[in-house]
Amino acid sequence: LYQVYYLNGLMAGALSKTGKLGYVAAFTIPEVVRHINAFAIGAQEMGKLLGKDITVYVIEIGAWFDPDKAKEAARTLVEKYNVDAIAFTEDSSSIVEFAQSLYTKEKKEVYVFSHYSPMYSYGPDVVVSGQLVRWEVIYTDILAKVKTGVYRPDNLQNVDYWYLLNTGAVDMGCHIYEDGSVMMVNPKYEPVLKNIRVKDPLTGVETNVYDYVMRRYQQMRD
Repeated sequence: LYQVYYLNGLMAGALSKTGKLGYVAAFTIPEVVRHINAFAIGAQEMGKLLGKDITVYVIEIGAWFDPDKAKEAARTLVEKYNVDAIAFTEDSSSIVEFAQSLYTKEKKEVYVFSHYSPMYSYGPDVVVSGQLVRWEVIYTDILAKVKTGVYRPDNLQNVDYWYLLNTGAVDMGCHIYEDGSVMMVNPKYEPVLKNIRVKDPLTGVETNVYDYVMRRYQQMRD
């Protein structure tokens, strides 16, 4: 998912008004460190293009699923460190719901990026985008290789999975429609991102942040 976290970081860096971003990590194992680094790289890349000083604050909660700890970590990031955008690796919608409650009760906008699952419905006013896993693609690949004998009890220690955007197993988005299509970016934030202008360092051409992100997305898909 590190490619998608990078894309999410680009949007977070563009939207942030404080320049302070938060990350709630389950455990700081290599996978999650990749997530954090990719998010920070994207945010700082966009910050540089827009003349913003971007800092990413990380809190590790020591659990893959702990809604209460995740919520309190998000609260600390907002109240103590003044972050206004949060990404996370924790398998609940707690952080999204927390950000939505801030918006509903206080009109305080903290941008969030959902993790693993489509979480737009939990925070329609605050979810910008997120990362999606297409488990059916992964399971089909695993089962096909077991059936054909590629994977056997004697060689499983050598099996490693590295699913990138070009495999179709992961995607950028925050909602999946009934027809299977993806809401890649919350429609609320599309015009906001399209109104922020940057110069693409790869082409030297001025564009908007929305198109910039989609161009990077397509480059990774290809």
